[in-house]
Amino acid sequence: MDIAGGWYTSGTFWAAAAVVVAVLAAVAGVWVTLLVGFPRRRLYYGLRATAPLLTAPTGMEGALQLLYRGKPLADPHVLTVELVSRGRKDISNDAYNGSQPLQLDVGSRIVEILQITSEPETLDAPQVAARGTRLRIGPSLIGKRHQITISVLTDGGPPSLTCRSPLVDVQIRQRIDDRTTLTWALAVVAGMMAIAAVAAIVGTSVRGLGWLTFVGAVLALLTVAGITMASMQDWRSRR
Repeated sequence: MDIAGGWYTSGTFWAAAAVVVAVLAAVAGVWVTLLVGFPRRRLYYGLRATAPLLTAPTGMEGALQLLYRGKPLADPHVLTVELVSRGRKDISNDAYNGSQPLQLDVGSRIVEILQITSEPETLDAPQVAARGTRLRIGPSLIGKRHQITISVLTDGGPPSLTCRSPLVDVQIRQRIDDRTTLTWALAVVAGMMAIAAVAAIVGTSVRGLGWLTFVGAVLALLTVAGITMASMQDWRSRR
């Protein structure tokens, strides 16, 4: 029996090799997807808190009045708007196309900007101005781990938040709820566990291949679980 010449002609060997190649291809695909999905410059915006300042019991509407600098406000709110920069590079002044500012529309007239905070303290807060219902931000440097909180007083309607961006090569997204992220993560992990179980069962039908299939599926599961955990940690760091 030619042992040296028989190992590479064995069907089990080539099946095992196919499993290894498939696992490596899956890991490479996930890595490429990760690089594409997390660009060098990312900016998240969100409405962190809204607080109505004028509430009245039923039947008392119009009986109460709030004055600001001597002027009455019909439906005042204090809003906390948050900008969080993530990614691997700063958002420089050059990223603003035509030197136009980033605009966040809060859905009601801005009476005054109450406070702007910047974290970490080593990074200066960007230029922020109010015009109508919009906050105009920049052109200013926004660092790669920069968190900017803007508190504003508004009047005249329920608050909302939309974004108009002139930023070039910057991925901009509205902040999503933690429960959505958690649900997505659990669904991914559950799906990969199911794939691992099916692969192990199917693999046992090929002699000597069941354990290899199981190992490959578990490796794929661990890879996706690790990426999911990293994504969740990144999300928590934005809050």
